[in-house]
Amino acid sequence: MKLSLSCFFLILVSGLAAADLQTAEQLLASGEFEQCKRVLDELLKTEKLPEEQMAGVLAMKEYLLGADPAGIARTVKQARQTAAHSGWLTADRLKHAAILIRRAEEWKMRGIPEYQELSDAAADLLKQARDNGNTETVLKIVFLQTRNHNLNGEYQEPQKIIQETLRLYYPAKRLQGKKLPDGAIQLLLLAAEQFIGSGIQAREERVKVNAFSEAANYLLRVAKVLPPNDPRFQELCSRLHYCRETLRLLGYRLELPAGIRPGSAVKTAMADDMLRAGRYQDVVLALENAAAPELKIRYAAALAAIGRTDKATAVLAEEKNRIREPHFLLKIAGNALAGGQKEHALHVLKRYLAEVPEGPDSIRAARTCAGILFEQKKYDEGIGIFTRLAESARDNRAKEQFRFIAARCMYQAKEYRKCIAALEPLPAGFDRSLLIAQAKINLDDLNGARRELDGVLKRQTVSGDERCRALKLAISCAAGPAPPDAEEYINIFLREYAEMSESLDYAGLLLTLYERRKAPSGKYRRLASWCIAHRLHVPEALPVFLKCIGGVADEKQKEQLLRALLKRPSLSPRELSLVMPYLRSPKLKQEFFSRYKPEFDNTPEICALYHQLARLEFEQKGYEAALAYCTLLLKQEEVFHYNDCKFLQAASLDGLKRDAEARQAYQELLLAELTGPEKARAVLALARSWERSGEAKKAVAVAWSGIPVNPGNCGKEEIIPVKQLLHLIVDNSEKISSQADREDAREILGTLR
Repeated sequence: MKLSLSCFFLILVSGLAAADLQTAEQLLASGEFEQCKRVLDELLKTEKLPEEQMAGVLAMKEYLLGADPAGIARTVKQARQTAAHSGWLTADRLKHAAILIRRAEEWKMRGIPEYQELSDAAADLLKQARDNGNTETVLKIVFLQTRNHNLNGEYQEPQKIIQETLRLYYPAKRLQGKKLPDGAIQLLLLAAEQFIGSGIQAREERVKVNAFSEAANYLLRVAKVLPPNDPRFQELCSRLHYCRETLRLLGYRLELPAGIRPGSAVKTAMADDMLRAGRYQDVVLALENAAAPELKIRYAAALAAIGRTDKATAVLAEEKNRIREPHFLLKIAGNALAGGQKEHALHVLKRYLAEVPEGPDSIRAARTCAGILFEQKKYDEGIGIFTRLAESARDNRAKEQFRFIAARCMYQAKEYRKCIAALEPLPAGFDRSLLIAQAKINLDDLNGARRELDGVLKRQTVSGDERCRALKLAISCAAGPAPPDAEEYINIFLREYAEMSESLDYAGLLLTLYERRKAPSGKYRRLASWCIAHRLHVPEALPVFLKCIGGVADEKQKEQLLRALLKRPSLSPRELSLVMPYLRSPKLKQEFFSRYKPEFDNTPEICALYHQLARLEFEQKGYEAALAYCTLLLKQEEVFHYNDCKFLQAASLDGLKRDAEARQAYQELLLAELTGPEKARAVLALARSWERSGEAKKAVAVAWSGIPVNPGNCGKEEIIPVKQLLHLIVDNSEKISSQADREDAREILGTLR
């Protein structure tokens, strides 16, 4: 039999997925973006996240960010705070600067103007970095500064920085007759790229010629010392031919040494430069009629970058041969996804997987592909694609990953038995166990799911985040009316993950179990103490805490727990209203009012509190204070509970022995619309006031006005004050020697007995 809370808490578990990179990738791939955001936010809290993982986290974060103004604002704020932090070491500054520049590049590519804010923050960090004469650190700083300047289309400033660095660290006099250090080679190549960038950007012919000439000079300096077998040599040759071809088109001649041969077509190199510079429209115009495969793929990439993904996929479809540079396919797919063209993205990703089934990005591409298929509910297609990839893969890791993704497709297709069968041959691992457990839950095999999860929880190798996820799922398995495990699992979770935002959800679940199972008072007390210790300042915790208070039997313990609430810096009027019914001690009520009384405002919530405060003062014989609160309430244009406030005002005046004012208040009350019991109470108070003043005749006259025509028809609430009025008439009729009043009153009393 399916447990009543299982489905709900299975959803809760998946919605509150722990901070795990692989989980985030899976959620992103399956289109569960909100859940993915939460996972990434948890990951970003990790203090020592490896840089390569951080890059992946940030890439996904930026993909999800989109045009979310709040998210962009938060990221910018964090960037400013990072830049303003004074305690960073140089290594920390460089690491954070690299991350910010990477994010800024991504934002700029996606048209988010706030990329400049990130770039500025990175610049501030780099200004504060100190190399201390270490050439390796110098190179890192210069390369990051250059990259940041290039991000903003600035090439001249980096030229100055590079030239100054060469002068200080690699002076020509010192290097004469010596082998050129690799650091100097890197700087010379970087300087050449800056001049090429200036040349591409320049509009004046003279400036363009000077820039490409300078670039060639730097490249030729390197060409003299770089051996042909160096991986950089071939690219250097291509750059030199690029410079020569550009100068030739401008009417100038550049002589190159005989050994400088381009490794690729200059046109390809020029297209690559324009792509790097974001000149996509220029690439489209330049390559519109290109026939060479290496040019057509760049043409398709530029089309995708300007949003013409339909045309890009059509160009790819024309190319029947194997694509030699498949990384362009990933760029095209990424642009298609960013533009919401998921069908085109799917087409390109499938092409990529067919071309590169075991490349370094194949797994990520496969997950993204699976996500689109999940979103489109094309589960069978996904099963087919990833099963075939698993069968053809030679690399064991790739084979296992594809099988796992195929199993996820089966899970999404609700083919849970097939999913389990596909997972069983795979090596034991957290993700495998978790998916098996989820499949078993859907098959109502809750005991099997719990055994699988218990195995995970006993492993010493699982991370804290993985343990957290397993606990959540185990709780969902044990949340029925019978198994006691749920309490144990939840208590473990509350103990180990108290500071996680979702811990309060589990506290609420535990409270539900306590209520259902009629738990002893001590459990409620311990849960209330947990709320105080870990969630005191969270508004959502208050209802849970107060329900726990309701389950505590001992009044002293209740008061101790409630007193702990006084540590809160504030309570809203709504929260104070929730707390008041649980306060038994007048002294404690006074303390809460003294600390959290809101400024008066004529709203029902605040008026109710002020009425309670007036009542409390009255009960403590603080008649002046009670009268002041009542007067304040009654002065409002729209009076909150007029009858109650007027009764309390009149009673306070009575308490102060201001008889004339009290009688006037009661008379004003009798002019309002009153119920039978209310009228009887008001008349009784007024009659007693005349009685205390020695005005027996007036007391009797007033008392008769409160006796209904048919006293026998009075309800339970009305009959008591009516009887009291009749007794008052009997007593006072003797004082005024009114036999008729006395007999009439006694006769009515006789009928009421």
